[in-house]
Amino acid sequence: MSLVLLPDLGDLWRLHPQLNAGTLVEALRFLEVREVLWGSGPDPDHPLRDALPAAGFGVQDLPWPDPAPAAAEHEQLVGFLNQYPQGRERLRAAGRAEAEFASLLTAPLTLPGVLAPGMEEAVARYH
Repeated sequence: MSLVLLPDLGDLWRLHPQLNAGTLVEALRFLEVREVLWGSGPDPDHPLRDALPAAGFGVQDLPWPDPAPAAAEHEQLVGFLNQYPQGRERLRAAGRAEAEFASLLTAPLTLPGVLAPGMEEAVARYH
C-alpha cells in the first residue's frame, strides 16, 4: 500500500481555475485511488467534501485534534520570543517565510506547480 499526499488549498480552490476540485479528482483517477483519507479538517463546506463522493471516491475522516491548546501554546511562545532580540528576529524571519509562501499560493497554481520542488522548499521554509 502506498500513500500519496495531494495538496489541499481549502477555500483557495475557488481562486485557481487550473487547480481545483476537478483537477484533484482527475489526479486521483489517474493514480487509481478508490478511497481518500481526509486530513483537512472538519469544514463541511470544503469544496472537496461533495466533489469526492460525487466522483465515486470513498472518504474516510482522520481524527482531528482540538486546535485550542496549540493556539494557546503558540500565543505563549510568541510572547516569550518577543522578550528577546534573537526571538524577535526569528519571528521576523517567520513572517518573511509566511509572506513568501502566501505570494506563491495567491499566484496562479497548477497541480505540477504545487508539487514542484520550489513549492516544497517554500513550504519547508514556512514551517
